[in-house]
This record gives sequence, C-alpha cells and structure tokens, in this order.
Amino acid sequence: MKKKSVLVAPLNWGLGHATRCIPVINELLNQQADVIIASDGAALKLLRQIFPDLKSVEIQGYNVKYQKGGSFAWAMLRQFPSLMESIRKEHTQLINYTDKHPVDAIISDNRFGLWHPTIPAVIMSHQLYTHLPGIWKILAPFLHFINHAKLRKFKEVWVPDTDTFQNLSGELSHRKKTKLNTHFIGWLSQFDNFVQSTESTGKYDLAVVLSGPEPQRTVLESLLLPQLNLPGKKVILVRGLPSEYQKLNYAGIKIVNYMTTKELYQVMSHSETIVCRSGYTSLMDLAFLQKKAILIPTPGQIEQEYLAELCEDRGYCPTAAQGQFDLPELLQKLPRYSGFPIPLNSHILQQRISTLLYKAAR
Repeated sequence: MKKKSVLVAPLNWGLGHATRCIPVINELLNQQADVIIASDGAALKLLRQIFPDLKSVEIQGYNVKYQKGGSFAWAMLRQFPSLMESIRKEHTQLINYTDKHPVDAIISDNRFGLWHPTIPAVIMSHQLYTHLPGIWKILAPFLHFINHAKLRKFKEVWVPDTDTFQNLSGELSHRKKTKLNTHFIGWLSQFDNFVQSTESTGKYDLAVVLSGPEPQRTVLESLLLPQLNLPGKKVILVRGLPSEYQKLNYAGIKIVNYMTTKELYQVMSHSETIVCRSGYTSLMDLAFLQKKAILIPTPGQIEQEYLAELCEDRGYCPTAAQGQFDLPELLQKLPRYSGFPIPLNSHILQQRISTLLYKAAR
C-alpha cells in the first residue's frame, strides 16, 4: 500500500509552534506516512536539524515585528493589513507547491493560509477565542469573526489541550461551544519521545530557559543575570541563541547558548525549578515534565500575560511581570503552589492522525 504524504507546516513565530509539531511528526512516521516539513526561518532550521532525513520546503510566513516597549496589541493592529497579505501569499505558495508536488493531507500549525480546496487540511490552534484586556475588548467581536472565518476553511481544528477542567488554555479554547469541527488532541510536548534517565548527575536547583523574539529575550536576560548568583544553588542559563553566538560568562552560573532537544530535556528533567516565558508550548512541556516553574510573560504579549495569570490563579505556579521580577522572593513563594496537572495518558493524537490518513486515502 502506497504511503500517504503529509505536509506539516508550523508557524515561524518563536520556536513553540515548531517544537509542538515534533510529536505530531513522530506519530505520522509511526503510522508510516511520508512527511514533508514546510516552514521558514528558525522554525524550519530547527525541524531540519531534528529530522534531517525528511523532505522540506520553505513557505514564507508572517514577518511580524516586535518592539522593546509600547503596546503589543497596538503593534499587531498596525501590522494587520500586512498579516492578511502574508496569509494570502502563503496560500498561493501552497497551491503552487502542491500542483507540482501532490500531497495527501496537510497539518498546519497556526498558518491560516495553508488550507486547500481539495486536499484534507487540518489546523492546530489553542486560540479559538480572543482574550483582550481593557479597552482592547472592543475589538474582540471583529477579531473573533476573522479568526473563525480563517479556521472554517480547514476540515478540522485540532486543539492541543484537554477537554477537561484541568486544561492549560483556559478561555482561549474553552469559553463556549463552537460550530467549528474541533477535536481536543491533548498536550503536545517536544519531549514526548524521550525516556528519562535515572542518573542524577548534572542536577540543577534552577534552570532558566530563555526563548522568544528579540529584543525582549535580551532584555529579560540582562534583568535576570544579576539575580542568578544564588549561594548554595546550582544554576544553569540556556540563552536560546544559535550556538555560534559569542559565549557569555558570569560568575557562579553555567551558561550555554543553545541546546538540542535531547540536551534541553536532560537539563529540564534534572532541574528542581524552571524559570521561563509563559508561552503555551512551554506550559505543555512543563506539564509533561511535572516541573515546578516560575513564569515571566513577554511584556505586552496578551496571550502570555493571560496564561501566566491563569496558572497563578489555578495554583500551578507563581508569575511576575518582567520589570518587577524578584527571584529570591518568588522562590520563597514556590512551595505554596501545587504544580501543573498530570498529563492524561491518551491516544487521541494517534486516533486523529489515523483518521486523517484514512480520509486522505479516499
């Protein structure tokens, strides 16, 4: 029987979308599918490193620009017309590619233009609803309409969360019933394929894992470094930079620019506490590893601020704004929190992929 070919296309917006596609690609391979990776920038580079034997294609994504200060919502609103144009262009790129290189199915991770009129296409997203604070709530109906109009172009919407009260996305995915063909597929962690070593060598009291776009990554690093020299504590800082960047030295702290997925797994799984951003993919990794955490949302990124507040309110872990971050105080508060809920042992992703491949055969 001929193998089914599946195009997997994560958004290049930080590395979170790429890393949560890792278990999806692994499951496709387990089910004997031919996988083609489609992305651009750092996301494509990462997946090419992890899956060097797979075919890949560059499909340009969204050139969103970040800033040090000001409102992230306002910055996104100003870039809205160019974002819509980028979605139109990526759709054209997809049609041109599939005309020359036919595929049987498409899995898009938050790339709204990667639907197809005749090929079964699903989209992964945990943002079925828009959460906006303060005055920005006035835009919610308009953004909800645009979001659902784009999502409806796909055969299915896969939500990487649980359909239970112990979820991680809160009202972003669970506000109310939707007419979308939605399937909750459970949490997706890049570490899903690794078996934890029982060795305790290299154990850290604190691992700081930086990620996300510049300039905020560098801003957070400069704020954190003076607080990381903790007497009697073994601390590691993973900068989240390409390995070729100039190395940084700081007394009492082990600092590395870059780690492979396996290396990062070993560090995080052997660390007592993790300090990181509150991106959704990071939350899924923390829940999978069952680690204590301290969250620092990227300033102005509404989703990260909401998810950090959600984790604090539910008693999972403490959080602090970037400009008010006091590490010793937060470490003292940490024992009051219950930690992340235990992941459900589920085969939902396996079932959804099996169904997708079956439909692709028809």
